[in-house]
Amino acid sequence: QGMEVSVATSKRPYRLQLQFANPYAYQGAQMIAEFDQLVRTLLTCRHTGQLNDEPATASISHSARRVRASFSVPQGYRSFGLDRKKLQQAGEFDQRVSRFMRDIPEDVLSGEQRAPITPRKIHFPKQSHRPSSLKSQPSLPGKSSSSDENHDT
Repeated sequence: QGMEVSVATSKRPYRLQLQFANPYAYQGAQMIAEFDQLVRTLLTCRHTGQLNDEPATASISHSARRVRASFSVPQGYRSFGLDRKKLQQAGEFDQRVSRFMRDIPEDVLSGEQRAPITPRKIHFPKQSHRPSSLKSQPSLPGKSSSSDENHDT
């Protein structure tokens, strides 16, 4: 171990708080962060002579192409307004849909198999749709808060 080199970093990195509505967006942000780490590593290797210019540039270019391709996948999405109930009732695709979709496996159609990242299914009791008879009571002045109150405000 003759030489120890740290990967190049920014002196003033830009920090941004992420707030996405979709878990796949967080995966996309993670992919960009990993791509940034790869590029900084390759540039450091090139700068210190551990890697020639051509392979470093080719690796960066290839990786950038893959990242861009990942973000272009949703552009091919088409909504047909279908859901499991409609497919189970119809039994077959119409001609318009069958051009774009293959046969759906039975475990997907039944809902047994779902995408790896999906919102949790929440099952409410049948009576949960009725109005509640609970009423809030104003807090009394000088009353100390109990340990079971929520302090997330």
